[in-house]
Amino acid sequence: DYDQLYSAFDHAASGWLAPPANAVDLANGYDTRYLLSFGPFNIDPGESLPIVFAYVAGDKLHSDCNAFSTLFNAYAPSTFYNQLDFSDLVLNSTWASFIYDNPGVDTDENGYCGQYMICGDDTVYFSGDGIPDFRIPVLPNAPPLWLEPIPGGIRVRWNGLISETVKDRITGIHDFEGYRVYYTRKDIISYNLPASYDIEDYWIYVWKDGLFTWQKNELPMTGENLYTLYGIDDPMLFTEYNPFVYHDTLFYFSPVDLNNSDLTNPAGIHKLYPGMPYPSTLDPSHATAVELTKEGNFKYFEYVYNIENLNPSWEYVVAVRAFDFGMASMEIPALESRLYDNAQNAFPGAPTDVDDEMDNPLPADFVLYQNSPNPFNASTRIAFDLPHRANASLLIYNTMGQLVREIDLKEKTAGSHSVVWDGSDNGGHATASGIYIYTLKVGNFETSKKMVMLK
Repeated sequence: DYDQLYSAFDHAASGWLAPPANAVDLANGYDTRYLLSFGPFNIDPGESLPIVFAYVAGDKLHSDCNAFSTLFNAYAPSTFYNQLDFSDLVLNSTWASFIYDNPGVDTDENGYCGQYMICGDDTVYFSGDGIPDFRIPVLPNAPPLWLEPIPGGIRVRWNGLISETVKDRITGIHDFEGYRVYYTRKDIISYNLPASYDIEDYWIYVWKDGLFTWQKNELPMTGENLYTLYGIDDPMLFTEYNPFVYHDTLFYFSPVDLNNSDLTNPAGIHKLYPGMPYPSTLDPSHATAVELTKEGNFKYFEYVYNIENLNPSWEYVVAVRAFDFGMASMEIPALESRLYDNAQNAFPGAPTDVDDEMDNPLPADFVLYQNSPNPFNASTRIAFDLPHRANASLLIYNTMGQLVREIDLKEKTAGSHSVVWDGSDNGGHATASGIYIYTLKVGNFETSKKMVMLK
């Protein structure tokens, strides 16, 4: 089948059936009913058979509410079709399919684990076996994190072996993207984000002649591999209006994250052993002594970041998060969060509570980040930036537009903050699984994102 918009467009020359008599009505959305059938199934007495299906929606599909009336032509639908944005719908559909049918998981034990591709030495599964799993694979244990005193601050050191080598819990592929460092005072829930790192990689968009649209590849590609495969030195030179041509196919590229991949700056996240090559083995018991730290961890995966200008009389909570490219801010797995008691070390410093007078750069604008984790079960953290001191509130709605929870954040100073929603409504009752919209409101400014609760 092809898109309903093209029902009146004659594809007979390509081997399709000729358009039906009511093709124009179908293309105009006259009849969008579908018959869904399941089975047959053999159910023994006393047994039950759960059947689950999902409606998947996408945000910002339409950018012009008058486009259908002004642009649509049943016999030339591409003009209307090409101004639709399916990216959010595709992303949601992909993640829904991954959750319900884990790639690489042989649920019915018939030897088939789903479709895959070979990437180097890895077999990468990108679809399931067609048998629903309704589960998310177990997260690996958190890698070690050390906090060490330095004059006026804390040195944060962690080992990323697990984050960078363990496969994604949903997709079953190695999709490590980077790290973010957070810290806050013990008595304040608003976290600072002083540093982040992410590898240089790009989404690849390919022009599909038959669909008259761009299609994003399921897996991104590193900048190094782009140059090796296509001879591209700067992928950002190519856009959908100035595409790259390779073997008569059109491509353009967009960064997966910020591509803040510099690990040589000592003021940012950097390697503790910058000259250490990739390990000869990932099994510490078979590694050489020069490859390991005194704790027995691989030096190659050792990272460090210095948090400076701390008050010696305050306690701080420090956390490092690893995140992948599956979703913009899905930070998995969580490395370890540690409480650091500066008072016991008694070294001099300055206050670090997010303040208008702080030394760290302040945000230039209001920003609402994607909640993490997402999807989530019991609770999720929502982060946001304020360019100046202001009263703020967080409003959470269901898909019917009904207010579920209002969180008065009171007056917040300029900087980065976060709040945890425990999944309860204004009455303290647990909410149901589903899609929710969360809105940051600061004066006349409002911005929203959506999140998914899965129980």
